[in-house]
Amino acid sequence: MQGEAMQRDAALAAARAELADAQHRADETEAFYRRLAPDAAQWAQQLADAQSRASALQADLTARQAELQALQTTLREREVSLQNFVNGLGALEVNKLYQRQLREKENVLQELNHACQEREAVIRRLAAGSTKPTAWLHQLGLAAAAWWQARVVIPARTWLYRRLLEGFWMQLGTLHQYASRPLVWDRGLNRTRRAGSPTLKIGVVTPSYNQGAYLERTIRSVLDQDYPNLLYVVQDGASTDGSAAIIRRYAAQLHASGVGPDQGSRRDSPRDSTA
Repeated sequence: MQGEAMQRDAALAAARAELADAQHRADETEAFYRRLAPDAAQWAQQLADAQSRASALQADLTARQAELQALQTTLREREVSLQNFVNGLGALEVNKLYQRQLREKENVLQELNHACQEREAVIRRLAAGSTKPTAWLHQLGLAAAAWWQARVVIPARTWLYRRLLEGFWMQLGTLHQYASRPLVWDRGLNRTRRAGSPTLKIGVVTPSYNQGAYLERTIRSVLDQDYPNLLYVVQDGASTDGSAAIIRRYAAQLHASGVGPDQGSRRDSPRDSTA
């Protein structure tokens, strides 16, 4: 991808040089034309040709700049995806891919559904209008309405639907989170707190099963608050994705931890099965 971008840059630089050279030749042609008045028509034609070539080169340069910008945007998106995979956020990228594919599929289904509905309505109205004395006028109006729907209403509705769906700030797989913040005692509570009294004891339990991509970030979000009287327990249901190693790494800072199989969220508990 970077090699392709370098080739685009080289082609863009060559186009700019060619444009500058064409502009220089055009200036020389115009100066020479002013010195040779008897050949005014010939030099005017040459000047017009030079300006036409310069305009074509300018248009090509603009198109190549747009292609280069699109390529750079794609490269940045791929770099972000690669960084997410390196940081253990592969599931996030997979969710983004599935979301994009689902969005494209939903757009196609919506377009097909609207087209089928419009076609069915047109068929019904044409069938009803064919039995009237003014059937030809009725059919002409229906054809005009169908053209308006196909050319204006459906494209506008599709654009609005995509705008609302893709532009909505809340997207599946896109996490909007703030970094962990230190816990600061509210000074307004000092009047009702006795001197030397212990801080409030808080217990937090984190259950996990095969959530290694998010487990360490969750543990750090609790521990990094440095609350002095915290009872933090992490319980894992015998994960197979490396969660146990993450829990052992923070075991010294936890009140308790456990790694082993459990019933999880199963509904067929032993009590239910024996009933």
